[in-house]
Amino acid sequence: MVVVAFGTQKNESIVGSASTVKDPAPVFGEAEFRHYFEKNHDKTVCPDEPISIKVEFYVNGQGRPGSIAIKENSCQKLETEIKRLLLGSPPWSERNRKVTLNWTLNE
Repeated sequence: MVVVAFGTQKNESIVGSASTVKDPAPVFGEAEFRHYFEKNHDKTVCPDEPISIKVEFYVNGQGRPGSIAIKENSCQKLETEIKRLLLGSPPWSERNRKVTLNWTLNE
């Protein structure tokens, strides 16, 4: 008796086969956050005023900002907005580090 089977072999059972290739994560850091902030902050808060901020925070192992401390802020109403945008930003590329942002906008 001879048995012949016809079918296909799944890719995952073939040594060396790859089903998907992940693209590298996009770079996100201080410069990218500044652009993100300029684009997404609430323009009705402190309109037509120069915005000076100094904020310190820690980026954890997942790239999420935490332990946010506003050190200087030219417009107190903007403090919540800064925190909202940091917490809602894309994951940061360089992780497990302290970051200090110190810049002025709308000059």
